[in-house]
Amino acid sequence: MDILICSPLEETTAKLERLLSSVGGARIVERTSTSHETIEVLRRHEIDLSIVGESVLEVGLAARRLLNPEQIDRMLWVAFLDRVSMPSVIKAAQYGYNDVLVAPSTSTELARELAEIVDHRRSVQTNPLLKSVDVVPGLYVRQIALGDRTDEDLVELLGLGLDDRDIGLALGISIQDVRNRLANLLEINGLSNRTQLATLHIRSQLAGWLA
Repeated sequence: MDILICSPLEETTAKLERLLSSVGGARIVERTSTSHETIEVLRRHEIDLSIVGESVLEVGLAARRLLNPEQIDRMLWVAFLDRVSMPSVIKAAQYGYNDVLVAPSTSTELARELAEIVDHRRSVQTNPLLKSVDVVPGLYVRQIALGDRTDEDLVELLGLGLDDRDIGLALGISIQDVRNRLANLLEINGLSNRTQLATLHIRSQLAGWLA
């Protein structure tokens, strides 16, 4: 298994190198510290697993914006956390990481956890921390699905904070039509509330600007 380690913290990189040195079949191909370096490495090498430090989780999001989706889908993305942290787990989930590792202390522990991730016996979606909050894994790397231009205008106004009445007035449709469209958009995008829908729309726009 060819592995890329990304962290600007020498302590994190050194710890991972030490733990991985005794994991059978693990080979560290590259060590990077920034999104730019990581993107360049992934353009040159076929990597099986990217382990990304907690301070640079945005690397995973940048890679998904700038690299071939098929290449990204062939890889596993794991966030390496120094401690249990709900904000970091939520960020990893929304940035499309497959799972998180929380400071494994031995090579045996790391090997067991990596094997479970590789074999899809665990994932960030089953992390106990996410059961208590309303999080959609992979939300920030998805593109929003819209039915027509009215839907597009509707979510734009939703993101600006307008209520159903004002959205209806702006679009020239009834409040019930607004609510029906919102319910349909939530269903087809696999979301549970309006905040998630507005967030997905904003992130999709940002992705377009970054492309």
